[in-house]
Amino acid sequence: MLNLVTGFVRTELGKHATIAAVLIVASFVTSSIAYWHASHLAREWVSPLRPHYGLREPGKAGFCKPPGQVAGAVTLRLEDDVQEVQGRIQHHLNVMIYFYANYYRAIIMSSILGAVSGICLFYIANKGWATASNYVVTTFVISTVIGAYFFSLIAVFKEQDNITANKALYLQYVALGNRIASYCATGSTENAQPETLDSYVHQVDTQMAAINDVAISLDSGKVADYKALLQQEMNSKQKLALPPVEGAENTTTKPR
Repeated sequence: MLNLVTGFVRTELGKHATIAAVLIVASFVTSSIAYWHASHLAREWVSPLRPHYGLREPGKAGFCKPPGQVAGAVTLRLEDDVQEVQGRIQHHLNVMIYFYANYYRAIIMSSILGAVSGICLFYIANKGWATASNYVVTTFVISTVIGAYFFSLIAVFKEQDNITANKALYLQYVALGNRIASYCATGSTENAQPETLDSYVHQVDTQMAAINDVAISLDSGKVADYKALLQQEMNSKQKLALPPVEGAENTTTKPR
């Protein structure tokens, strides 16, 4: 089996397949590192901004005791809202970081592979498609396709839109959680007016319903057209392969 693989690699087709495999594996490893790095950075940046409710004792009920209000089923309902708000905060944070890390990865990979294909194209343009190394041509084609794949992910997964939408929802839920925590401590709302538990719970439910959303959208119409991309490269190949016409610049039409 090993001899069979070794024999195949030594063939012309095997060498081109090896180049393609190396580029694919290198792209996978590099993209994974870029994703991990971006995700790690995002969590570090967001960590100081995450809300910490001092009133809450994890695993215990009865942390919400607004002054002048009688604790009971309504306060327990408000505590349930706090739990749900924190869950939604974590959800939108995770989704935002996921799309940010993928966006970062797509930009890094498309930039690196674009540079590789650009260098190859510069070499091919100087040598000409007919005389350029076939291995360089293979590297150019594979790096162009992989780079286009990563770049298309930005539009297909609407990464910028998903980041923006989840960031907005994250901040809205953080603000709502802070308002609930303040009410539990003071018994009043931001206008400094006392608010009964019953009416405040209904206000919270209304606000949660207004911003309730799963902000994930895709666009399958943005998938890269690899056939058109390769056709464009073939057209470039034909243009570069055309020999220059001697004296074309000085050719003039003589009057009869």
